[in-house]
Amino acid sequence: MPRIKIKRTAPSVDMTAMSDVTFLLLNFFVMTAVFKAPEPIPVDTPASITTEKIPDENFAMITISNDGKCLLSIAEKDVKEKTLEKIANKYSIALTPEEKEKFMALETLGVPLRQLKQFLSLPSDKLMDKAYNPGIAVDTTTNLSNELFNWISAARTINYQLHEKQLQILIKADANVKFPAVGQVIETLRNQKANKFSFITSMKSEV
Repeated sequence: MPRIKIKRTAPSVDMTAMSDVTFLLLNFFVMTAVFKAPEPIPVDTPASITTEKIPDENFAMITISNDGKCLLSIAEKDVKEKTLEKIANKYSIALTPEEKEKFMALETLGVPLRQLKQFLSLPSDKLMDKAYNPGIAVDTTTNLSNELFNWISAARTINYQLHEKQLQILIKADANVKFPAVGQVIETLRNQKANKFSFITSMKSEV
């Protein structure tokens, strides 16, 4: 009796469900990704082996460029707004609603207060230009001349009033910056008893 041959067919897998899952995951990562904000002055941070992540909220970051310029970022919008109001009042700077709105859109501030109104009148594409960000005035005093001291002091006070938390201070210094510039910032923090702060570094590659 002849043997019956069974026709063999290649197995097929319906990939429709897998494609749906892939697109859902892609959408999730795109919608939840946090993009790095552009910086007016790029900073090349030193390398280290620390694995502690930068916080997502409740912090102020002081950036120090390789030529010693200081810039400031405040994470919380409400703290940033109230801090601006306090500083503008302290230095007798009258800001229009349009200027305040433009300030709030900034990720990083890098101008002395005497130039703030002129800076906020610039076109938006000029605000991130290094040439228009000469840095915040900083020295080792606690006077009005040390504008970084007053920005940080106001932000710490406002943050505690609004959120009942101590503001985390981060320092992002360029690897090539000279120590006196970093020393002035550290002294500015110590003068207001802000002795707990963190340095931002990049991951050290394994050799």
